[in-house]
Amino acid sequence: MKNCGGSQARGVLFSLAALCALLDKNAALTLDALGVVLAGAKAAASVDPVSLREGLASLRGYEGLTGRLSFEQGGDAARGAHVMAIEGGQAHSRKAPETAP
Repeated sequence: MKNCGGSQARGVLFSLAALCALLDKNAALTLDALGVVLAGAKAAASVDPVSLREGLASLRGYEGLTGRLSFEQGGDAARGAHVMAIEGGQAHSRKAPETAP
Protein backbone atom coordinates (compact mmCIF):
# COMPACT_ATOMS: atom_id res chain seq x y z
CA MET A 1 0.00 0.00 0.00
CA LYS A 2 2.72 2.45 -1.05
CA ASN A 3 0.32 5.26 -1.80
CA CYS A 4 -1.05 5.41 1.72
CA GLY A 5 1.58 4.99 4.40
CA GLY A 6 4.17 2.51 3.15
CA SER A 7 4.89 -1.03 4.19
CA GLN A 8 3.85 -0.53 7.81
CA ALA A 9 0.28 0.45 6.83
CA ARG A 10 0.24 -2.37 4.28
CA GLY A 11 1.23 -4.85 6.97
CA VAL A 12 -1.54 -3.64 9.25
CA LEU A 13 -4.12 -4.06 6.48
CA PHE A 14 -2.80 -7.54 5.63
CA SER A 15 -3.08 -8.49 9.32
CA LEU A 16 -6.61 -7.10 9.48
CA ALA A 17 -7.53 -8.97 6.31
CA ALA A 18 -6.23 -12.26 7.72
CA LEU A 19 -8.28 -11.70 10.87
CA CYS A 20 -11.38 -10.60 8.98
CA ALA A 21 -11.17 -13.52 6.54
CA LEU A 22 -12.51 -15.64 9.37
CA LEU A 23 -15.40 -13.23 9.89
CA ASP A 24 -16.47 -12.19 6.40
CA LYS A 25 -15.45 -13.24 2.90
CA ASN A 26 -15.74 -9.62 1.71
CA ALA A 27 -13.42 -8.15 4.35
CA ALA A 28 -10.41 -7.80 2.02
CA LEU A 29 -12.51 -5.95 -0.56
CA THR A 30 -13.89 -3.69 2.15
CA LEU A 31 -10.39 -2.90 3.44
CA ASP A 32 -9.22 -2.23 -0.13
CA ALA A 33 -12.11 0.16 -0.72
CA LEU A 34 -11.22 2.04 2.46
CA GLY A 35 -7.54 2.12 1.50
CA VAL A 36 -8.34 3.44 -2.01
CA VAL A 37 -10.51 6.23 -0.60
CA LEU A 38 -7.78 7.18 1.90
CA ALA A 39 -5.11 7.13 -0.84
CA GLY A 40 -7.35 9.25 -3.08
CA ALA A 41 -7.91 11.77 -0.27
CA LYS A 42 -4.19 11.88 0.42
CA ALA A 43 -3.41 12.41 -3.29
CA ALA A 44 -5.99 15.22 -3.47
CA ALA A 45 -5.05 16.65 -0.07
CA SER A 46 -8.81 17.04 0.42
CA VAL A 47 -12.03 15.16 1.06
CA ASP A 48 -14.08 17.60 -0.99
CA PRO A 49 -16.06 15.37 -3.43
CA VAL A 50 -14.67 16.95 -6.61
CA SER A 51 -11.08 16.91 -5.31
CA LEU A 52 -11.49 13.36 -3.99
CA ARG A 53 -12.70 12.19 -7.40
CA GLU A 54 -9.60 13.73 -9.00
CA GLY A 55 -7.39 12.12 -6.34
CA LEU A 56 -8.93 8.71 -7.02
CA ALA A 57 -8.53 9.16 -10.78
CA SER A 58 -4.83 9.91 -10.29
CA LEU A 59 -4.10 6.60 -8.52
CA ARG A 60 -1.77 4.30 -10.47
CA GLY A 61 -0.62 0.92 -9.24
CA TYR A 62 -2.32 1.08 -5.83
CA GLU A 63 -1.20 -2.04 -3.93
CA GLY A 64 -4.25 -3.44 -2.16
CA LEU A 65 -4.99 -6.71 -0.41
CA THR A 66 -6.80 -8.09 -3.45
CA GLY A 67 -4.32 -6.91 -6.07
CA ARG A 68 -2.96 -3.86 -7.84
CA LEU A 69 -5.41 -1.14 -8.89
CA SER A 70 -5.25 1.80 -11.28
CA PHE A 71 -7.96 3.92 -12.83
CA GLU A 72 -8.32 4.41 -16.58
CA GLN A 73 -8.93 7.83 -18.09
CA GLY A 74 -12.72 7.35 -18.11
CA GLY A 75 -12.73 6.37 -14.43
CA ASP A 76 -13.03 2.59 -14.84
CA ALA A 77 -10.86 0.44 -12.60
CA ALA A 78 -8.03 -1.48 -14.28
CA ARG A 79 -6.81 -4.18 -11.96
CA GLY A 80 -5.16 -7.51 -11.60
CA ALA A 81 -6.19 -10.09 -9.05
CA HIS A 82 -4.31 -11.77 -6.24
CA VAL A 83 -5.99 -14.92 -5.01
CA MET A 84 -5.15 -16.00 -1.47
CA ALA A 85 -6.33 -19.06 0.40
CA ILE A 86 -6.42 -19.81 4.10
CA GLU A 87 -5.91 -23.49 4.74
CA GLY A 88 -5.13 -24.97 8.11
CA GLY A 89 -4.98 -21.48 9.58
CA GLN A 90 -2.20 -20.41 7.17
CA ALA A 91 -2.64 -17.83 4.39
CA HIS A 92 -0.84 -18.45 1.10
CA SER A 93 -1.00 -17.24 -2.51
CA ARG A 94 -2.92 -19.35 -4.99
CA LYS A 95 -2.31 -17.05 -7.95
CA ALA A 96 0.37 -14.41 -8.59
CA PRO A 97 -0.93 -10.87 -9.04
CA GLU A 98 -1.44 -9.72 -12.60
CA THR A 99 0.05 -6.38 -13.50
CA ALA A 100 -2.29 -3.41 -13.65
CA PRO A 101 -1.19 -0.27 -15.44
